[in-house]
Amino acid sequence: MKINKFIAFFLLIIIITVSCFNITAYGAVNMNEIKEKFEKKVYTKEYFNLNYRLYIPENIEYEQVPMIVFLHGAGERGDDNETQLVNAILEPFKNPESKFYDSVILAPQCPVYSRWVDYDWSLGNYSTDEVVETAELKMLAELIKETSENLNIDKLRIYIIGLSMGGYGAWDMLVRHADIFAAGVPICGGGDPSKGEFLSDMPIFTFHGSKDSVVSVENTREMVNTINSFNKGNIIYVEYEGMDHGIWNDAITYKGDKDIPSLEDWLFSKVKPLPENVELNKSSFSGSSGDKFKLEAKVTPSGTYITPSFSSSDTSVATVDEEGNVTLVGEGSTNIKVTAGDIVSVCRITVTSENDLKVNNEIKNSNNLIYYLIGGAVIVAAAAIILITIAKRKKKS
Repeated sequence: MKINKFIAFFLLIIIITVSCFNITAYGAVNMNEIKEKFEKKVYTKEYFNLNYRLYIPENIEYEQVPMIVFLHGAGERGDDNETQLVNAILEPFKNPESKFYDSVILAPQCPVYSRWVDYDWSLGNYSTDEVVETAELKMLAELIKETSENLNIDKLRIYIIGLSMGGYGAWDMLVRHADIFAAGVPICGGGDPSKGEFLSDMPIFTFHGSKDSVVSVENTREMVNTINSFNKGNIIYVEYEGMDHGIWNDAITYKGDKDIPSLEDWLFSKVKPLPENVELNKSSFSGSSGDKFKLEAKVTPSGTYITPSFSSSDTSVATVDEEGNVTLVGEGSTNIKVTAGDIVSVCRITVTSENDLKVNNEIKNSNNLIYYLIGGAVIVAAAAIILITIAKRKKKS
């Protein structure tokens, strides 16, 4: 009897140990302890709250670290600030050598009656021009920027990973907020194929199961084929032959195959390029009060995805909005500055008064008249010479 009690007690100890630790080829990892390191937080903006979990690595105290934004699937929606960690994101931590340990991880939770992208997934891919950005993703973009400012995060190494509904969200964020991310990993989701050229400069590693019965594999195939048509070589696609929808644990721990690198090696090698130049369609412009024109700016290299900002040195002379629309206001001169990162280009603006403009136009018209008269006189003289020459030849004959 005592032996049976001892065996029962021993088995209970084993069960408790297994439930607390995940035994892998790397050794014992306390997954409950890892999960507890994801702090529960709430981001509030006006009347809207966004629950999220935040993992902060120990090495952040002495070096800049990358940040991973993780978007969960439809089944993990809610308000408990717990279930967004159920699938995929904790899997890399089973390997004590994973680079995820040394990264900030931000995992928001979508409310139960919302979606990261407000679209019927059964319809396949969609258009970001027709489907309005959700409040959740708008808020998330602000949260990412604030977090990267408040913590010791390398802003050139911010990555996004999303599965299923979160795969849609990842594709969406890569289009609408490309300036934030250095790379993206959409898993079994769908996106906007019309933005293929735009996305072709973004490093993307995407996954799908060939037998997916929830979100069609054709979504990812179409996205990959469209992006590949621009021949930039920035996208990798792994399709799991014969697998259904739940591929995310395999995808996020993908070890590589043949010429394809492991997801971790690929992801953490991506660094967002810095802008090198801002090309303007006009270097100067002259006009009178009320004149308008659009100043266009192209930031190179294209992979920076930085939207340039516009400003006027003197708004009493000329104003400019965030789209580069310039309006001439009052007499004088000023500079319109276009800034992308640390790079600045300038368009010189000169505004003349109506009187000055009239005088200049009158002078210009007078000069034109003189030119016309001179030209006419030259033509008449030439014609006269020709006629005289012809007349002389007739007399000789």
